[in-house]
Amino acid sequence: MDNLESLLSAGDSLTTTSVAMTLEEAISVSYQHYGLKAAAKELRSERDQNFMLIFDGRPKFLLKVANAAEAQSTIDFRVGALRHMEHVAPDLPIQRVIQTLGGTDIFSWSAADGQTRFCYLLSYLDGVPMAGNVASAEQQTGLGLIAARVDRALSGFKHPAASHELLWDLKHAAKLREYLHRTEDPLHRSLASEALDRFDAIALAPLRHQVIHNDLNPHNVLVSPETGAIAGVIDFGDMVQSPLACDVAVACSYLFTSGSEPIAPLCRFLAAYGSVLPMRQEEIAALPVLIATRLAMTVIITNWRASQYPENRDYILRNQKSAVAGLLALAALPADQVNEKFQSAAQGELV
Repeated sequence: MDNLESLLSAGDSLTTTSVAMTLEEAISVSYQHYGLKAAAKELRSERDQNFMLIFDGRPKFLLKVANAAEAQSTIDFRVGALRHMEHVAPDLPIQRVIQTLGGTDIFSWSAADGQTRFCYLLSYLDGVPMAGNVASAEQQTGLGLIAARVDRALSGFKHPAASHELLWDLKHAAKLREYLHRTEDPLHRSLASEALDRFDAIALAPLRHQVIHNDLNPHNVLVSPETGAIAGVIDFGDMVQSPLACDVAVACSYLFTSGSEPIAPLCRFLAAYGSVLPMRQEEIAALPVLIATRLAMTVIITNWRASQYPENRDYILRNQKSAVAGLLALAALPADQVNEKFQSAAQGELV
């Protein structure tokens, strides 16, 4: 692919629209394919549809209806990854795939416009999103532990669709440069541009590659409302084959804090992650650039999408403020200091 337009083609799930499944239809297909008699509530989503299925006032399942642009092979990839993790790491707190009455993991549904959309049902995971809460040191450590467990579980998973093109795949970040002009704020645009400059100078090929979650943001991490402990990881819709360090970078990009030690939460995450899945020296060295690049991607992509879909602007831009804050924090710190702290943390030596 030569430029970003190839990632934003007519078949891309961020730009393709289709007739939405209604609540009534969600209830109907849930009964037809699973024998479930439930109430339903639609949840907000970037590109798919998600319906919470409710029994006696409590959520029990999540019906996922893929965007019409999503190929069946991509859905097979996501479901296959969940099945794989269930097999190799049965104690991992993730959602489970529920088979249809016919014994399949996926079924197709035709919308009124004739487009086929692929659907599957997941168990519901209890907990509340970490987003909106100031993550404690214990949660930062817990996030590092579970992120490493997810990556370790995915390390042996192979699928023909794992290399599918995805706009949010960090290895494609350089293609976003032509969309920088959609970021109107001069400071934000400059910060994002400088991050892309640094990204252009590093080599990703030597890094360890595997299937990764690719979206460990606080909205996709659940915590216990009673104890605050990490309760699980959800939303594997951005999975892709990419450098393992990119998964670490994505998670770290949401952990900056204000004050005199903005990267302290990142170091706690890295120390916990490395205790389960040790990182290689070249991966740790690439982290500052990869983290800044992910923050720049958030700035560029969300500004572009907000201009395209103003009716969903608030939802699309929900991570914009924190992304800019992270870029400012990294820009204010000496690069050698960041590298030293990351290297020490990843080796279990918090300083």
